[in-house]
Amino acid sequence: MHEPIDAQSVKTSTSVPADVVGIDKLLREVRKERDRDIPIHVDGASGGFVWPFLYPDSKWDFRLEQVRSINVSGHKYGLVCPGIGWLVFREESDLPKDLVFHENYLGKTDATFTLNFSTNFVRLGRQGYTYVMETMQENARALADNLRSSGRFEVIGSGLEQLPLVAFRLAGKDG
Repeated sequence: MHEPIDAQSVKTSTSVPADVVGIDKLLREVRKERDRDIPIHVDGASGGFVWPFLYPDSKWDFRLEQVRSINVSGHKYGLVCPGIGWLVFREESDLPKDLVFHENYLGKTDATFTLNFSTNFVRLGRQGYTYVMETMQENARALADNLRSSGRFEVIGSGLEQLPLVAFRLAGKDG
């Protein structure tokens, strides 16, 4: 199971939803057996603004030891303009030095690594964002119920932890 991990392995990347718990467990085993500390970067481009609000008990984030960085895309479910995203590191030591810029500001040299925050998140807070995500999920479920009840479509993935969307195919032998 550890064969793909060799001396050249420096980091692994996964997305939400994926088996981040399983990957974390595997990398902790590798750390113990081979003295290799391989961090996880979680690409939360779509799920990073969904899972904390719809599935708060699902571990995929900094609650797992090997997760060192997470990115999210605000333009998918973050309720912000296209092109805005965030990259967050577990600890300052996880931030690569080449991402830090030194600039002269008012005669003093400062290190800077800019993270932008959604004004919608600041305005709505956790409770408000949870409400938005739950509403999106209710809308997706209502659409799925209507598609299913028409008898012409089969809904795929009902009941799973997933993005607030609907996947379906034609029902019957033609589906």
